[in-house]
Amino acid sequence: MRWVCLLFCIGVGVGTAFAESVVFESGEASPRFIELYTSQGCSSCPPAERWLENYVDSPDLWKEVIPLAFHVDYWDRLGWKDPFATRENTERQYRLKEEGGVNSIYTPGFVVDGKEWRGWFKGESLPSPVSSRPGGKLRVEIESGSLKADYSGKADGRVLHIAILGFGLKTAILRGENRGRSMDQSFVVLNHVKSSIRSGRIERSLPTVGPGTAERYGIAIWVASDDDSQPLEALGGWIPKEEAEGLQSMGTVNPN
Repeated sequence: MRWVCLLFCIGVGVGTAFAESVVFESGEASPRFIELYTSQGCSSCPPAERWLENYVDSPDLWKEVIPLAFHVDYWDRLGWKDPFATRENTERQYRLKEEGGVNSIYTPGFVVDGKEWRGWFKGESLPSPVSSRPGGKLRVEIESGSLKADYSGKADGRVLHIAILGFGLKTAILRGENRGRSMDQSFVVLNHVKSSIRSGRIERSLPTVGPGTAERYGIAIWVASDDDSQPLEALGGWIPKEEAEGLQSMGTVNPN
């Protein structure tokens, strides 16, 4: 099995904010890594986001597909500032173009396993999954607000990406192309950080988000080369409730 999630209770002492540990491990099969570049200011984006949201309750989620919605900021100047849009998300999309992964910059824009996918506009199925990636095994453990990652592949020139995903995010759109709509969005990248792998092991705090923004949270973790955005190994899963509560209470990074 590609994805393994192990939950177990730990003792709760004075000052301990969490009560669970979660472990994710890669297996033989490679889930498809789906990136959607979107904006609340784009009238063509809601159907693409609804399509992505179909995966929330799908048995394929995390095992067969890892979806992420990167909100870009180049629509903000046209009447509505997307609260989840960041310059970093826009720069990631432009970097994909520079690397040859996509031909042009637009929304909604789908990228699957680092390559542009226009099949959504034609109602086509996702591209066939990659049988195996050129990366090594990845194991990630989250406990008490900390994240430990072990990677068995080549570490030199590789970067570990960690994205906190928000689900059930509700926004009333007051201006712009979607004026008057109430949007309910999922798989929204609320924080995306990177760490050089070097020795093959990383220990760091779990990335934080602004308090009270989502109904629940997920996480996507992937390895890529420093000079190429295409994922070499990827994992994803739900963040346990206790960890999510701590994630919010410590949060200093706002989506806007």
